[in-house]
Amino acid sequence: MSLAVLAEVVAVAAPWWTDTHHRGGVGEAAAVGDIEVSLWDVRVTSVNGKFESATFSWEDYCTNYAKSESWCHKIRTVRALTFLAIGTGILSIACFGAIAVLDHRWGGRALASTLLSMCCAVTAFGVSTFFPTEGRPAVDTPAFGFVMMCWAAGIAFVTAIMCFFGMRYNLTPDSKALSVTFGKACVIAAGSLALISTVMQFIAVFAPWWKDNHVHIRPEQTVETSIVATLWRIELTSVKGIFEPLDISWEEYCSEKYINSETWCHKIRSVRATLILAIVLGISSHVLFGISAFKERQGFGSTAIATSFFGMVCSICAFSVSLFYATDTEPAVNTPGFGFIIVCLASLMTLLSVPLASYGLWYNPYSGFKLVESEGSRDWKLDGAATAPQVVTESV
Repeated sequence: MSLAVLAEVVAVAAPWWTDTHHRGGVGEAAAVGDIEVSLWDVRVTSVNGKFESATFSWEDYCTNYAKSESWCHKIRTVRALTFLAIGTGILSIACFGAIAVLDHRWGGRALASTLLSMCCAVTAFGVSTFFPTEGRPAVDTPAFGFVMMCWAAGIAFVTAIMCFFGMRYNLTPDSKALSVTFGKACVIAAGSLALISTVMQFIAVFAPWWKDNHVHIRPEQTVETSIVATLWRIELTSVKGIFEPLDISWEEYCSEKYINSETWCHKIRSVRATLILAIVLGISSHVLFGISAFKERQGFGSTAIATSFFGMVCSICAFSVSLFYATDTEPAVNTPGFGFIIVCLASLMTLLSVPLASYGLWYNPYSGFKLVESEGSRDWKLDGAATAPQVVTESV
């Protein structure tokens, strides 16, 4: 749930919608502006210096430009729902902490707070779509803030499901059984994170990684080109339909006809290979976490953690190597696409699953982390002992 709250906090300050518009004349006479819309202001930046860049508060924008006070009511609603989602998310985290650390029976409160946070997040990004649908001309390209709010809603939904499932195991007063159950819940949560990150990585294989809009000023006309780069192809589209869309493979793009650089193809193949390897390792770690949690086989938990860690390394290598396209292109194509963003988030989720699983396996008598005597649970404090019990360690 902490990931959802973090994403919502980022969404408060990040832009939600962005686009590029032309106004007046053709060629060098046209004014080209980039528009960014956040929860607090609307920014218009001149691309070719034909007008002065400006930033408008929503109150000023609704009164003097949009001529619609209802727009301000809607954006205030989005702000309120976003802050409410953050507040209920923090409350949910506190309830989960009380359950895990203090053994309070607050499962129902945690579930209710999580569901309320999810509903607020869904409503927030749903109401925010008024701007791309009602604005003329439309500013309808989702930006980082909107993506973060959607992602937060998804994480809250998964958390609610996991909470509902975990409440079944927190109904016993036996501290020994509770400690083992808590460890199993941590391993299940880690496996769920591994599964979600693997699905995100699979989506990233086909999603855009880098995109941008370039404006070329000519005496007779202004040419605006939309560029989208995936792991397989490069797409160039004329925003005004001046030229036919161009869709070429990376092999053709690296040839003498375009950039004449075979090293770019080597790099993009490396990104593909490391990402696919991350997916394979993610699937393997998910299966191993499941076996460790439900079959209680010794050694599977340790193998799952190692597999998950190497999958995270592969994912980090994939999005790090892909930076060559953003840094080497002239003019730069450096706006992160959906694929790049979700691979970064998948790496973060995998990183969280490793310590979570390690902590959970400490309570699992079959994990191989630390084999204890048959009497007493792994957490000797839960048994009410004054001192730590003697342990017998064996190699995995």
